[in-house]
Formats: sequence, C-alpha cells, structure tokens
Amino acid sequence: MSAIGQYDVTATALQMAMVGAGIGNGGQLMTPYLVAQTLSPELEVLDNTTPTQYSQVMSPTNATALLDMMVTVVERGTGSNARIPGVPVAGKTGTAQNAPTKPPHAWFVGVAPAVAGQAQVAVAVVLQNGGGAAEVSGNKLAAPIAKAVMEAVLGR
Repeated sequence: MSAIGQYDVTATALQMAMVGAGIGNGGQLMTPYLVAQTLSPELEVLDNTTPTQYSQVMSPTNATALLDMMVTVVERGTGSNARIPGVPVAGKTGTAQNAPTKPPHAWFVGVAPAVAGQAQVAVAVVLQNGGGAAEVSGNKLAAPIAKAVMEAVLGR
C-alpha cells in the first residue's frame, strides 16, 4: 500500500510542492522560504533572501525523464484541467484516502513551464475531504486551482 501512497504515507502540501520544484529544477532541491524581500515603511529594501540549494535529490537525467512523464499526465492523462494554452505543464493528480467515514483528499502537484531548467513555478494543492464535493478527484477539484496559481505566477 505504501508504494501507491496509502497506509502510513503522509505528506504536507509544502513537501509535495518541494517534490515538484525539485523535479522542475533538474533534481536540485532548494531550501524553501516564505519571505523573498523585506521592505521598510518607505519601501526601501532592508533584506533579500538568497536562494540556497538544500540537496541534489535526483540526477538531472532522471528529473528530466520524470518531468516529461508528468507533462504526459497533463497533456493526455488525468491532469487535463491544469493545461495552460501555450505553456507546457507537468503534473500529478492524487486522491488520498482518509478516515473510512470521510471523503478522500483531492491533490494536484504542478510545475510550469515544464521544460528542463526553465521551470518558474511549482505548486501543490490539497482539498481536505474533497472540499465537500460529492465526487472527489485531483483533476476535477485540485488541478483547476493549481492552474490558476500557475497562471498568476506566470503573468497570464
């Protein structure tokens, strides 16, 4: 069950966004941070965060292969609701079982543009208990939200 993300497997949205970011960044995982720049009340720059590498989590060759597979998920598979016209998008949907009496969680992890070395955004969306929807799937519920976030970051 663990091999398909069930049983004792748990992950936060930040962890899954980092997975997508590492894949989109050629296997290089960066240290996450919440504040890129601190400004004074007069809008003078007080501090800039410097991106730092956390770890090389996979080879660039494997990252590119996985990114290509995730593009197929969006172009011809279960992640079609994350498509952005003119932008290659990589993604993975998920429907994570929860408590036996509760609806599953709907997931989507996306990267755009999905071109090795050119990714600008990685996002993970999770709707706990399917957000209250009667029919729960990552493509139906989470992928459109991820698409909107990626479009906003890309300025579309």
